[in-house]
Amino acid sequence: MSEQQTAEIEQALATHATDERVAALIDICVGRILRKDARRGIDWTLQYKPESIDHIVEWLSMACADDAHWLGNTTPDGKPKKLLKFSTVQDVVREADEFFRKRTASAPKADTTDAADEKTVFAIDGGYRIVRLLSTTALDREGSSMGHCVGSGGYDKALKTDSERFFSLRDPKNRPHVTMQVRVATKTVLQARGKQNAYPLPKYAKMVAAFAKQEGFDLSGSRIGLAQLRTLDGDILEPDNLPEDRVVVAAPDGEWSYLDLDQQGIERWPRVVEVFGNVRMSFVNDDGPEQVIVHGRLVIVALDRGARIRSVTAETISVQAAVSRLPADTTVTHSLLAMGSGLKRLPPNLVELTGTLDIRQTGVSSLPEGFSCGELLADNSQISALPERLAVAGTLNIRETNIRTLPESMSCGALVASGSKLERLNPAFSVEGTLDLRDTLIEELPEDLSCRDLLISGSAIKTVGEGTVIGGDLLASGTKLRSLPRGLHVPGRLDLCGTELEELPEELSCHDLLIRGSSIRIVGRGTVIRGDLLAPGSKLRILPRGLHVPGRLDLSDTDIRVLPRGLFCGDLDISRTRIATLPASMTVWGSLVAVDGSLTTLGDREQFETLNVQGCPIGELPKRFVVHRSLDISRLPHPVSLAGISGPFEIRATGTTITSFPDKMELQGGLFLDGATLPSLPDGLVCAELLLDDAKLDELPRRMSVGNWVSAAGSTVRRIHDLSGVVGIVDLNDSLVEELPDDLVVPGSLWIENTAIRHLPTGLRIGEDLRAASSKLETLGSGISIGRSANFTRTAITEDMIWDARLVAKNVFDLKGGWVSGYEPMQVVGGRLTRIMRLFSRGLRVLRRKLPNGKA
Repeated sequence: MSEQQTAEIEQALATHATDERVAALIDICVGRILRKDARRGIDWTLQYKPESIDHIVEWLSMACADDAHWLGNTTPDGKPKKLLKFSTVQDVVREADEFFRKRTASAPKADTTDAADEKTVFAIDGGYRIVRLLSTTALDREGSSMGHCVGSGGYDKALKTDSERFFSLRDPKNRPHVTMQVRVATKTVLQARGKQNAYPLPKYAKMVAAFAKQEGFDLSGSRIGLAQLRTLDGDILEPDNLPEDRVVVAAPDGEWSYLDLDQQGIERWPRVVEVFGNVRMSFVNDDGPEQVIVHGRLVIVALDRGARIRSVTAETISVQAAVSRLPADTTVTHSLLAMGSGLKRLPPNLVELTGTLDIRQTGVSSLPEGFSCGELLADNSQISALPERLAVAGTLNIRETNIRTLPESMSCGALVASGSKLERLNPAFSVEGTLDLRDTLIEELPEDLSCRDLLISGSAIKTVGEGTVIGGDLLASGTKLRSLPRGLHVPGRLDLCGTELEELPEELSCHDLLIRGSSIRIVGRGTVIRGDLLAPGSKLRILPRGLHVPGRLDLSDTDIRVLPRGLFCGDLDISRTRIATLPASMTVWGSLVAVDGSLTTLGDREQFETLNVQGCPIGELPKRFVVHRSLDISRLPHPVSLAGISGPFEIRATGTTITSFPDKMELQGGLFLDGATLPSLPDGLVCAELLLDDAKLDELPRRMSVGNWVSAAGSTVRRIHDLSGVVGIVDLNDSLVEELPDDLVVPGSLWIENTAIRHLPTGLRIGEDLRAASSKLETLGSGISIGRSANFTRTAITEDMIWDARLVAKNVFDLKGGWVSGYEPMQVVGGRLTRIMRLFSRGLRVLRRKLPNGKA
């Protein structure tokens, strides 16, 4: 879908809802549906009917006024789920109809004759009359009976101020058929609506027109139908007084507004109707004129074989599903859009279009000889052969058709034939745009083929000719391709994944080379790559000396054993390969990844953007090296020293034995050493996270600064020093820590569950939570302060101990798993009154436990 189509849809819908909330809801349901049609190549205007959109707007307006419950049932991005279930505009219309049907069924009938509610202002033959609605009660009855929102409350203010007046056409039984809204100051009929906001039936429209003429009301903006039949000078034409031979009229202003010819209430049309603007028509039996000339778009909704119309002329014609034929004398100059219609043959005089011929999913089986157009969309059609001298300036789409050959005299700007029965191309065939031959039966390409993008994935093509010229991509994955010409130049992507090729030609040039999972063993000399070379899982063994890959070079899971001298690349991935060493002359300016590879040494390299060698048998890291982002040396089988490293954002060494660290270590990211065997960490360590789960080390470093948390759960840590620099959580669960230092300060939370700690030290200060459940904790020091909660579940700690230690916490969890809210024992315990209150509180708690209902 183009940006232009998106803008067109927004422009069309913007004319219907002025309220921002309703406009947003219209876009969610109707706008989404129209955009989906446009993305699928369907003419979205086929579903766009102004009267239908107005009806939907009425429903959504009333839903907003009523604050309907479904408006609150939304997706995470705030879209009501109810509006996302519709797949067509008609589905939304049916939902609106159902809403108004239920509202009408529960409302009182419009049978009042109370002079305070309504007044007859115009009498019509046959017992019909026009009444003026004088009260909000009358508006409510009218809206309920007619199935629209005149009674929703939105018009009450205009009624009371007399800025607008409301009228209703009633039959002899006082049943309403048309509701009118008139602006008093300008005498303009703003709306004239039938049931569910539809156009009034022709006979009712005539009655409204007669009333408007007597009162001097302007019907031009009412969408009633009759008033839309206007001359080019703006004069309204009398439907019963039209010339017999020819009439020239103007459609409503607006690029996406249409004149509905079958809604005009005209019993006898002139022989010729010429319209400047867009037209929608649906004629049956002997309805309509003999000839319709449209200077714009013509949408044919239905056209019965018995219809009077014999000739149609338009710039663009859109044909809807119910149409199975066009008049024999049909002239269209720009585009004929018939996708999904019942059309079986084209008009005999159709030989040229400047725009698009869309016959997808139709019964059309042939095109006229010498036919020309800007774009031909025939995919999934009944076309089995193309005519001689066919000329398509843009794209010829024959995807999923039974076409086997192309005429030699044919020409096109681009060809999409994927999934078709196409077996061969003519020797001189070439296109300026894309040539899409995916999943076809073609085995050979012309020697001097020229195109922008060549798409042959999944085809039976075995060779690409010597003189082939490609201006963009060559996508050949999954083909039987066995050779490429020497010196082939592909400015875009060259995709050879899963092909039968074993060797790439010399002097190959491309932007990105993709050979994932292929049988390619050798990349030829002189190969030039301006982007990435991605070869994971291929049979690749040999790269040319001096290969230059500015982007990513992915050699993971290949058969390659040695990297060439002079290799230059951005990022290098040699994971799970047999490469043991890196050549001295190699340049990697990005990341080096060798997960579970065979790398034993990094040589004398000094700088890496990212270094990931986890699982490699590296015995020694360079004595001095810089890693700018991330170092991952997890699961190395041999002990290594990190004494020479500097600059990394984060370090990962899961399961690795590290012999030494730098004297000073400051990381902006994390230090992840879970399961590692370590000496003491450097004092003054700075990092965002410190992960030591299941690690083997004796103590945490002194004066460390950790921005998030320290986790040493399950580790062999025994000694804790200063934790005041840890902002987040300190997790010592299941560790070997037996003692905490006095006056320990923990700004965040301290977790010591399942530890051997028996005593909380005097002066302990914890900013947030203490988790000590299932620990060996038996005693509490004095002056302990906990910012939020303390959990002593399944420990020896009792409430008396908490009181005696003068522990302060918001919530204290007892050994039974319950909790005491706001538990803050007094800091002074020496006074007589304090002791009396303490004894009273303790006795009260004991009494509560003994009583059956727990109340004293």
